[in-house]
Amino acid sequence: KAAHHLKESVRLHPHFADAFTALGSLYKRLERLGEAASAYRSAIELDPQSVKAQYGLAQLYQAQGKMTEARPFFRAVQELKDQQKHTERAAERNARGLELMNAGKASEALHEFDEALLLDPTLAPAVYNKGLALARLGSTAETIEAFRLAIRLRPGFVMAHYGLALALQAAGDPSSSEQLRKARSLKEILPSPDATSADPILRRP
Repeated sequence: KAAHHLKESVRLHPHFADAFTALGSLYKRLERLGEAASAYRSAIELDPQSVKAQYGLAQLYQAQGKMTEARPFFRAVQELKDQQKHTERAAERNARGLELMNAGKASEALHEFDEALLLDPTLAPAVYNKGLALARLGSTAETIEAFRLAIRLRPGFVMAHYGLALALQAAGDPSSSEQLRKARSLKEILPSPDATSADPILRRP
C-alpha cells in the first residue's frame, strides 16, 4: 500500500526527489532491488545534493557485492557531508560578523565575512553583509560589486537590491532608481527579511 501511494506521489509530482528516495528505500525493504536502484537514481538526478538518496544507492550496491558501482556514491556522500560542515562553519562566521557589525566593528566584521566566503563562496547573506561592511568603510566600488554578486547568487534578494540602489545613488549612478524600484516591488512579494543578514541601511563610516 505504501508503494502504491508513493508511486502515485511521484506520478503527480515527478520532480519530488524525496518521494523517489522514500520509494527507493521501500523497494529495498521489499527486495525489489532493480526498482529501488531506479528510484534512487531518479532522486539523485532531481537532487544531486540528497545524501539520503546517494547513501541508499551506495548501500544497495554494497549489499549486492557491487563495490565498483557503490564507491562513487559513498564518495559523493562524504563530499556532501564535508560540504555541509563547511556551510555550517560559514554560517557561524557570518553570524560572528553580524555581531561585530552590530558592535560597530566594520573592519573585524569584514574579516569574518571573508572567512565565511572562503568556506562557502555561495553564501549570499555573507556576500551582502560584506557589502554593508565595505559601505561602512567607504569602499563604494567594492560595495557595489558585493551587492551585485549577492543578487547573482540569490535572485530576488530584496535587501541586496536595496543596498545596491543606495550604493549606486552614493556613486551618482542614475541606475540606482531602477534598483530601488526592484527592491520595492520584491518587498511587496517577499516582505520578510533574511535573519542571517544585517540591517539594510548603509551608514557612513
